[in-house]
Amino acid sequence: MPQRFSLYGDLTVMENINFFGAMYRLDRKTIIKRADEILEITGLIQFKGRLADNLSGGMRQKLALTCSLVTHPKVLILDEPTYGVDPESRKEFWRIIYNLNQDGMTILISTPYMDEAELCTKVAFLDRGRVVKIDSPQGFKEKYPLTILELKADIKRAGLLNNISGVQDSYFFGDRYHLVLDGPAKVDDIRSALEQRDIRIRSLQVIEPSMDDIFVSLAGEEVV
Repeated sequence: MPQRFSLYGDLTVMENINFFGAMYRLDRKTIIKRADEILEITGLIQFKGRLADNLSGGMRQKLALTCSLVTHPKVLILDEPTYGVDPESRKEFWRIIYNLNQDGMTILISTPYMDEAELCTKVAFLDRGRVVKIDSPQGFKEKYPLTILELKADIKRAGLLNNISGVQDSYFFGDRYHLVLDGPAKVDDIRSALEQRDIRIRSLQVIEPSMDDIFVSLAGEEVV
């Protein structure tokens, strides 16, 4: 299934499914039976007669997924399937993916979203098309060699976090900052250094690295 919607906007949901199934030489009876089963799973059953052009972005992706599933593949390959999809549709799409995987289907997904990567059983990072790191999300976290402090604070200038002894890197992360330490956590020392710079600390704690933290670390090694 490609990243961008690649079916026919001037055909209905069911007509797209019929066309796709026919390309794989499925008979019409088989297509209809499988389509009804999959449309129930993807929540499109009530939209069988709607033109693809009149579907929302999330529903179009579900239609593309339905067309991919009508052939009953053993392996499903998805290229950034939730790109440009609203958060609620993303959540629903992943619920479908999870259930398919639980039913025994192997699913290979490319995604720029690390929260999605964390939902997978295995994650591979690529560098110019070559797999250079592969592990489970938990495996990556357990092997992460650095310590991360999560800082919530009122910081007037970003430069205030520069050149703090023991801090290898720092970056903004939502409504907080992540401080990457180059050794064992010395929270009290870091707290003192921040307070000396007139930074008002709301909270400072050691946290488990997220997949975003791991990606930032690997990106520093020119792994993308």
